[in-house]
Amino acid sequence: MTTAINHPIKMIGLKKGYAKLAKTGDIDFFFTVPVQLFDSYKKQKFVTTNNNNAKRKSSWIKNRVKQYVLGIDLSSKLDVDEGNRLGNVSGGDGHSLLGGRRKKK
Repeated sequence: MTTAINHPIKMIGLKKGYAKLAKTGDIDFFFTVPVQLFDSYKKQKFVTTNNNNAKRKSSWIKNRVKQYVLGIDLSSKLDVDEGNRLGNVSGGDGHSLLGGRRKKK
C-alpha cells in the first residue's frame, strides 16, 4: 500500500521478475492506495536505479505492463463490497470485480 501520489516503478525490479512472468499476455501491476487517493491516482512513470525517468523501455514493458489502482477504505465500518474500488490507470471505463467503479486513465 502507498499513500504517495507519485510512486514510480523501478525498471530493475520488473526486469528481475521477468523470468517468472508469463511470456505472453498482460502483466498487471497494482497500486493499493487509500480510497481518498483513488480518483486522482495517475499512471506512474518507469524509473532507473538512480530514480531518473526511463528513456528506453523494453518492448515487453511498453506493450504488456498494465497499471491498476486499488482503492481501500481503511474505515472499519464498511463492508468489502462497499469500501473497495479497483481501476485501471491505463485507459477506459467499466466495472470492477469488487463491485466498485473501475477506472482507466
